[in-house]
Amino acid sequence: GACETFQYGEVEDYTAHIGDSTAVQYDLTVGVTGQGAVALDPPGGTYDQGTRVSLTATPADGYSFDGWSGDLTGATNPAEIAMDADKNVTATFSATPSDPDSCVGYCGDRAPGGCWCDASCSYYGDCCPDKVQVCGK
Repeated sequence: GACETFQYGEVEDYTAHIGDSTAVQYDLTVGVTGQGAVALDPPGGTYDQGTRVSLTATPADGYSFDGWSGDLTGATNPAEIAMDADKNVTATFSATPSDPDSCVGYCGDRAPGGCWCDASCSYYGDCCPDKVQVCGK
């Protein structure tokens, strides 16, 4: 019958052909320095060889996006990377400079802008505008 003419070698060749058609995949590992997030499009993190992935950095409130490092450099946002190997990318965010004449973080000391946030500033008349609100009397 027909089964007697079917050879094992043909099955083996067919199986090998199917195995060769599997796409090569690479991992995209994204890290964050500071406060913020990175969105990937398409999402996932594991991609077929040749896929172009868009990375969009979104800083948290009070932070700004400084740039990319690792396998992606510069500060273009969004940025694109081609997946031709495993890739590692870090997005760096830094705290946005606050008002230099604010006492936030400077109670008992001098603010970067030169006004004071200490107990004697009212005597000298050099208090920052928000000294009482931020530091108390």
